[in-house]
Amino acid sequence: MDSWFTAIQSVYLDVLHSKAESLQFPGDELRSIQYRLINSGGRSVAQHVSQEHNTSVEDATIIDAVAFAGLLMHDICDCRHDNKANEFYNLLTIVSGHHGVQSTDILRRFCVDVWSWALDTGNLWAIHFAGRMLIWQMYIARYQTSILLDNIHPPTSPSTSDPYGDPVLNSLNPLPPSEEPRNFSIRSRCQNVTRYDNLLDDSLKHFEACSHCRGFETATWQERVPIIGAAYKTKYTDITCVNMLATYMVLASPSELWWLPEPTAQYTGPTSEWSPLLG
Repeated sequence: MDSWFTAIQSVYLDVLHSKAESLQFPGDELRSIQYRLINSGGRSVAQHVSQEHNTSVEDATIIDAVAFAGLLMHDICDCRHDNKANEFYNLLTIVSGHHGVQSTDILRRFCVDVWSWALDTGNLWAIHFAGRMLIWQMYIARYQTSILLDNIHPPTSPSTSDPYGDPVLNSLNPLPPSEEPRNFSIRSRCQNVTRYDNLLDDSLKHFEACSHCRGFETATWQERVPIIGAAYKTKYTDITCVNMLATYMVLASPSELWWLPEPTAQYTGPTSEWSPLLG
């Protein structure tokens, strides 16, 4: 209850702030991150998903890490809009702003480590939370995420930064640094490769057998939206479809998602009232 009250209070304060004319955020990176996790409700929802899995998590650092990786699936889809609108409460913007470099590699490394930890320790709630955040972004279509992902191209000049170049995220990371920091494969990073393979195989078998989810793995991003919609219609009686979609999205780790923050990744899709900020 305290967590939800804090989230509501933070959102209320955000509503009162005037529209930004320039990009500004608090000087303390960790506090900026924690505020974002609270005012988005991300931390509270992460805790709820852990309880749904009958998992009691008392380590605040783990909760922050899982909430960060999950909420990033929301913020990475919105980052182009947020940056054009000078909205500073976006996790990518916070980390990039504090280091003066594009943070894609830093954030991707962190997510891969968190999800690999989740696989190794059996904390699948962390993967379900992140995957649910991503499929919700696709389904709700506030910024037409599926169209954006179908029409984004690889960056012509990918930004490079030290994947472990953020001390704050390093302090939240549940794993020690990887010996291959630029290898962003979850399968390569986790120790329990069998669990990774089984979970991915279970998702693919489900897609083949389920009339609601059939063909999800080969569908375009836009074709996936009605499949997600069908899964949502069953979630109150059976969460299986939602969790299978969520698990697949995290384990497959689509490259297009990580192109979105890149300044040289070009969007060539349709334009209308919602799309000028896709830039």
